[in-house]
Amino acid sequence: MVAVLTGAAWLAVVRRDPAPATLSLSRPTRPALPVAAVWLVLAAALLCWLVALPGIDPDDATPRGLLTGAPPTFAIALTLALAGFLAALRVRSMAAAVSALVLTGAVLRVTTALVSPEPMYDWTQKHLGVVDTFLTAGRISGSVDIYHDWPGLFAASAWLSDASGVAPDELALWFTGFITVLTALAVHGLARQLGADPWGAVVATYLFVVWNWIGQDYFAPQAIALLLRRARAATGTGPRTT
Repeated sequence: MVAVLTGAAWLAVVRRDPAPATLSLSRPTRPALPVAAVWLVLAAALLCWLVALPGIDPDDATPRGLLTGAPPTFAIALTLALAGFLAALRVRSMAAAVSALVLTGAVLRVTTALVSPEPMYDWTQKHLGVVDTFLTAGRISGSVDIYHDWPGLFAASAWLSDASGVAPDELALWFTGFITVLTALAVHGLARQLGADPWGAVVATYLFVVWNWIGQDYFAPQAIALLLRRARAATGTGPRTT
């Protein structure tokens, strides 16, 4: 499915009708797809997602994520969002394309935060333990374990939790969606930096959102490193990460 969608997106962006031959017969033009139909598809995708949310139980998640344990309306919502994006490319509606991008990102990266009372990754709990150490002791010890050797994210999270009154586990729950937004913006900037036009940049950003299955965007230092690398590549500045 990903390969088909990628090919279709590429054709929608780069395809150009060839110059007509001198003696060729004119072909009937296909009726244009109404922009309203694209918005209708996206509205249906949003509705299916909202309907699916109450029926998603985090305990039913498998190693493949929520897709296999969610109601059919969840998969339908994702499929319609993908179809809406391709249709937006076809009719050249940037507003619809960006809306489809945001909706797809929300379905893929925000669903867990909406249906789960706490972060689902076991590793997140270890990271929250370091944050709790900052909050209770005011410092950490690098001799305890490897998690204490990356204090930047954890110290910042402890400060933000203390200043805002939001619990660390709540911050961690929404961390994936936050990082996805920032990294998507960095990818968009990188595409523009490499010479892509606005449509090419939107397609590149969309492909990043749907292909970002590496599992490094949870509450962890490597998520920040991933973001900084993309931001540095997009702007030519920024700190070096290893």
